[in-house]
Amino acid sequence: MQGFRNLIVIAIAMVAMAPVFGQQSSSDERSEKAFRNAEDLYRKGKYAAAQHAFDVLVASPLEDPKKAADAVYYAAVCSQKLENGDAMYRLEEFLRLYPESSHANMAYFYEGNTLYNAGNYGDALKKYNKVNIAEVEYGHRDEFEYK
Repeated sequence: MQGFRNLIVIAIAMVAMAPVFGQQSSSDERSEKAFRNAEDLYRKGKYAAAQHAFDVLVASPLEDPKKAADAVYYAAVCSQKLENGDAMYRLEEFLRLYPESSHANMAYFYEGNTLYNAGNYGDALKKYNKVNIAEVEYGHRDEFEYK
């Protein structure tokens, strides 16, 4: 009889917890969809909208640490491409938080571009010297070699 009562309590607990687990996967799915949407905006060159979308993701707790780092990186790159005044800060903050990220090399490249565009050629050269040319993303190598 005691075992039967325990079984009923466990069954009730499982039924009561089902919505919680369902919400978790639904929340994960929404985060994943929002991340894909932000990436899509970025690829289409809609940097202001993409930056906003990535900023929203950064402000929300992302379960996947790589996705969190990617969101910070892409928000910073959008800021750089839009020539926003906070671009350098965002790139530096990304490098401080995620120095081992696969995007670190390109973050130095974008820091160099930010300084170059501002006419700070000496400081830009210092940032460009931190870039490993073999790891420059496709489509940016000619620009890197030119500068």
